[in-house]
Amino acid sequence: MDLDPYLTRLGEILRIDDAIKLGKSIAQFTDIARITLSSDFNEDEAKTTLEQFANTNAVADVILHNLGQHLPVEKALGIGRMVSSLRNLAKLTITSPFSKPNTRALLSGLKTSSAMLDLTLTMEGPLSAEEVAQDGDVGRAILAVTSLERLTFSSKFGPGALVSLVDTLARSPSLVALDLADTSTRQIHADECTELSKALPGLGVTTLTIKALFQMGADVIFGPLLGQPCKLHSLEIGIGSIRKEEAARLGAVTAQCPSLQSLTLTAVFHPGATFALVDALRGQSLLSALYLRRSEITAIAVPEASSLGVALGHMPTLTRLDIESLFDERAIEAVLSGLRFCGSIRHLRIRRLYDERVLREDEGRSIGTLVASLSRLTSFVFVDGFDEPEAATALMQAVAASPALLAVDVLNDSGPLEHPAALADRIRNNEETAGHAHLQMSAMRQWLCSIMRSPATTDFTIAVADGLELAHLDLLASRSQYFQHLRRSTMRESFLRGVDWPDVTLDVLRPMLGFMYTGDSIHLLSELRKLTPATLRQVQELTRYLQLTDVQTVDTVLRWVAAGTTPTLRERRLLQKCGFRALYADLTAALFALRPRGWASSFFRGEPLKETDLTLPWRTLDDTPHSTLLMTSGDDDELTPVAVPSLVLGVLVTRPGVLLSVTDAMVYLAFCLGPRCWEEASVRVGTASHAAGFPEEVVDVAERLGHTPVLQWCARRLAVVWDALSEEERGLAAGLRARLNEYL
Repeated sequence: MDLDPYLTRLGEILRIDDAIKLGKSIAQFTDIARITLSSDFNEDEAKTTLEQFANTNAVADVILHNLGQHLPVEKALGIGRMVSSLRNLAKLTITSPFSKPNTRALLSGLKTSSAMLDLTLTMEGPLSAEEVAQDGDVGRAILAVTSLERLTFSSKFGPGALVSLVDTLARSPSLVALDLADTSTRQIHADECTELSKALPGLGVTTLTIKALFQMGADVIFGPLLGQPCKLHSLEIGIGSIRKEEAARLGAVTAQCPSLQSLTLTAVFHPGATFALVDALRGQSLLSALYLRRSEITAIAVPEASSLGVALGHMPTLTRLDIESLFDERAIEAVLSGLRFCGSIRHLRIRRLYDERVLREDEGRSIGTLVASLSRLTSFVFVDGFDEPEAATALMQAVAASPALLAVDVLNDSGPLEHPAALADRIRNNEETAGHAHLQMSAMRQWLCSIMRSPATTDFTIAVADGLELAHLDLLASRSQYFQHLRRSTMRESFLRGVDWPDVTLDVLRPMLGFMYTGDSIHLLSELRKLTPATLRQVQELTRYLQLTDVQTVDTVLRWVAAGTTPTLRERRLLQKCGFRALYADLTAALFALRPRGWASSFFRGEPLKETDLTLPWRTLDDTPHSTLLMTSGDDDELTPVAVPSLVLGVLVTRPGVLLSVTDAMVYLAFCLGPRCWEEASVRVGTASHAAGFPEEVVDVAERLGHTPVLQWCARRLAVVWDALSEEERGLAAGLRARLNEYL
């Protein structure tokens, strides 16, 4: 729960005694995680209100607006100490410029905080190099906050101040993310740029943002940092301008940094600079996110756009691209044409900076068609002036044909171009992109749903085996200890704002997300009743992995899963009747998609198997929720596909990424179903069995899948018949016996 806008106007009539009452009343809500106090609160009222939260463990984020402009020093010190008393406070944001004495006083008050992780501070300048040095007033005060991990600091830096501050922060033992912005119009001269390039490698941060007007090129300033082994994962550079030669050198040194995964560059790009940067990155860089903020007078011409698209298409690890620029006519289409060869791109944002040229309807349709051809793209944002509404309509209609897009936003410079409900309707009509099409929602809920799923509001991505979901990290963290830790940590997933769970499916993820968003455990359990045992096991593992904070719901879910995976008496009898051996194979209808329903039976009756090069992922994804196709042997020795409940003694679950050929899959399945099945199958496909009674291919597949029970059964079987084998048979089976001995 947040208190962002609601305390803004109360300060106009709030007295000290009222502030005490207000704070005590609000503090009774134990789930308040963020408090925002605006300029309507004076320093005494703000301090008094915050005092009432001293004994609560919920508040983790405090935002102070415009409280530092005329704040006495002793009041700033008091607010700092008061904020430090919030035991779980991890983030403090101060939006208004604090004077130098007030900044020092506030930081002195914060040094007793043991939980302060994230500090955003704007300070009045100009700052001198001596003030931010290690033994200076400001530098010493920052280093005193020993728990600080993320610092965002903006001010007017005097000569040498930026270098001095970097030297000071290099001594911080806990700092992992740094954002420095010089708000002055002073140009940093060449000598200072050289000193800065020497100081940057001393920083041990994983995320670095520096914005200033540099006289030298970014390649010279950041080259020493990128050219050495470092922990840097994300780099954002804001400079005055960048030329083609400088961009090429910057791309070359960036490609040499194996840890860097995100690069943001904001500058006035000279002609050819954008292509030179990307061309130096392609084929070498491991970047997964690239943000280009072009502030130029000249637009990207079609020839450069074509070359740029080809270069982007050869970046094998690029998943997110964000580009803002002026574009000549057909230049955007030229970029997208080359981007089609990038098989990893998932998120794309294009902003066409406003100029006198109007985007026409045919251009919009062409852009939408090219976007729809990006087979793995899941979210797309396009920003334009849109003087012709027909262009936006044509673009949206073309984009709607994409089989993979989950979220689409087409915006003008002032906000959404059309009502989100209309956008939700258009996306929902496409079965592939309708993530919530099964919900019967009112128009208002549809509108809210489209906003919630918009890339403009979401800040986290969860990729699973069969799709992708957009989410909000703060909401997830409210019910999951795993996401709470992720939000405050320096893990790779934290700064990439996404996780990848290849062993989870959307059928499992969506009910779990619904619970974390709404807390509706009854709806969660009703959704779980629709799942198969294989997916219920995913629920069980995911519930424990996420460390959900609702203990009662967790216990209920785990009990439900445990009860659902217990075989019934009918299932036990079925197993005994059909002669199952070590385990049961959960055979999905997808495996029979190559032939009609009776194909498996006819194959085992003697019809020739048409061997193909197809490989099938052996997964536990049922097309039929409550039953599974099985091949069972009847009294007439014929195999018959039948539908039985999916809950039996065990479920055949493979390792992620293991692929089986059609022959191996069918032989192994037949082996698991009983001796008559696999003996007949081995004859049909020409697989020879050892005298032990099983084909060696079964051992090969079992080892690939990690199915220890099968390997143990084979090892015991071979040990039992070993003495009865002839010398020739023992010689043929010697290698197999050596492989199986470790499973005895």
